[in-house]
Amino acid sequence: MMPRNPRVPFLVVAMAMASLPQGLLGQGRRASAPADGWPPIEVGVHGGYESPSTGSVLGAQVRIPLHPSGYVELVSTGDVVFLPRLKEYLSGVNLVAVSGGRRGGIYVGGGVTWRNTLYDGARATRRFPTIVAGLRSPELFGSRLGTQLEVRWIRVDTAAKPKVMTLGVNVPLWGRGGRGR
Repeated sequence: MMPRNPRVPFLVVAMAMASLPQGLLGQGRRASAPADGWPPIEVGVHGGYESPSTGSVLGAQVRIPLHPSGYVELVSTGDVVFLPRLKEYLSGVNLVAVSGGRRGGIYVGGGVTWRNTLYDGARATRRFPTIVAGLRSPELFGSRLGTQLEVRWIRVDTAAKPKVMTLGVNVPLWGRGGRGR
């Protein structure tokens, strides 16, 4: 079990609020209409932990829009899970639907994860189905940085079903985040 840190709930709430699309915040500037063309591909990093093993997770992701509206994305991830005396390697690809399109919002989807770890005492890579849910924003307080808060459930064939919980930052390869400007 992980030790309790009194700052963790505050940080999670603060990042969740920062991840909300600007139009949902009520006060502040209005979200402008999306620009013509495709939203940019975004690359980013994330960190968090895997439960129930409580290993630390560091990784990266690439978010590729599959429609000009931004409502559908292909998300590719790569992670290293740091466990006591063991490193696991995860790579995956997920198809997600984003509730706010280019403006971000809640997203859900699924895909496949390749997990490299010890199976019956031998290191091997196996493929497993994955379910993903999260909250994302194309910009953080007017900057080019976008944020995401994500949970991935990996359906492995063991009694312990890993959940990977991460907080990430994304940068568009061109323009201003999900709005494509």
